[in-house]
Amino acid sequence: PTLYCCPRCHGALESWSDRYECRTCARVYPVIAGIPDFRLFPDRFISLEDDRAKGLRLLEKAAEASFADLVRYYYSITPEVPDDLAQHYTRHHLAGAARGEGILERLAGYGFSEMIRPGAQCLDLGCGTAGFAAAGAARGMAVVGVDIAFRWLVIGRKRLEVLGLEDIPLVCACAEHLPFPALAFDLVVAEGLLEHTHTQDEIFREA
Repeated sequence: PTLYCCPRCHGALESWSDRYECRTCARVYPVIAGIPDFRLFPDRFISLEDDRAKGLRLLEKAAEASFADLVRYYYSITPEVPDDLAQHYTRHHLAGAARGEGILERLAGYGFSEMIRPGAQCLDLGCGTAGFAAAGAARGMAVVGVDIAFRWLVIGRKRLEVLGLEDIPLVCACAEHLPFPALAFDLVVAEGLLEHTHTQDEIFREA
């Protein structure tokens, strides 16, 4: 979609280079490093301020790092994750595009080929480092990636830049309160999202 709406009241938004502002409820949503931040609340691991600060720290590193190096750097500045888990999670992120391709193959096998055709509008909900978004875009789908973690979107953007897919929009938002009008997408994909939340019913309703 080319237009966002307010995730709080679904009102129309005025846009500036550094923010969006709702015409109805007057809530302001910043644009940070080119990523619009429509969150109404933070994720359960980190505050909004600390998440933004960590994302900007990753952004500085991204200028000189590969995607894989940026993922490894993330865990080097996240000491609460033990080394063995960091290595496991790193492999998970590096395999993201291949895993996304597998999801697309399964969707085709389930009879949903029309939803993954070139030009299909797809929302990658809880996109993380944008592995599925990359796989969908490689097939010509129009994918938008959404995640509550700004820091992961910075890393996901690096993946997309390396692949020449810089035009894929990445949006910071809560899955329970999305900044899109109704019926904006042909398909909503959420890989590895629901098990990390306590609001599955709300997420399903919003999707």
